[in-house]
Amino acid sequence: MNIGEKIKTIRLTKNLTQQFVANAIGVSVTGYGDIERGNTKDITITRLEQIAKVLDVSPGELLEEKHDKHNNHNNHNTSSNTDLMRLQQEIIENYKTAMEQKEKETEYFKQLLSRANKELKKLKK
Repeated sequence: MNIGEKIKTIRLTKNLTQQFVANAIGVSVTGYGDIERGNTKDITITRLEQIAKVLDVSPGELLEEKHDKHNNHNNHNTSSNTDLMRLQQEIIENYKTAMEQKEKETEYFKQLLSRANKELKKLKK
């Protein structure tokens, strides 16, 4: 079960609509549907946290995979572990990128605020 299927399964067990979750996380229903269908490869940690919060589960639960006792655990676990490690690395990279962007935005707004304060002081004179 991929992450989108996991999200959908949890959403359905909680009797929530796609519209409700989409509104709660600030995306279109189409965008949210793409997440459930696995049509998006760049789901961010922030988005995962938002979805988890709405579904009242931890982000880790969205990443977990339950194994059927009758499946071949070794092959399945190896594949699942590889997928999870890849997903974890993608999430870490997306998180780093998001943090770098936030730092740039913060610096930009600090500079903007500084300029605005200087202009205000000039006007007061």
